[in-house]
Amino acid sequence: LKLLKNRNYTYKGKCFKKWNIKSILNNKFYIGEMSYGSITSNHNYDTLISKRLFNQVCLG
Repeated sequence: LKLLKNRNYTYKGKCFKKWNIKSILNNKFYIGEMSYGSITSNHNYDTLISKRLFNQVCLG
């Protein structure tokens, strides 16, 4: 968190908090999925990480 603050990174215009990092790391958009309420579907954008890595981060 200190590194992010020192480099002036923000989350929605405010300083990063621990829960912001958790929210980003648990966001399924990065593995190609979008959710709206209880509905989940695949999107057409490039994925940023593999599902395997995503699951390792979420379970770790």
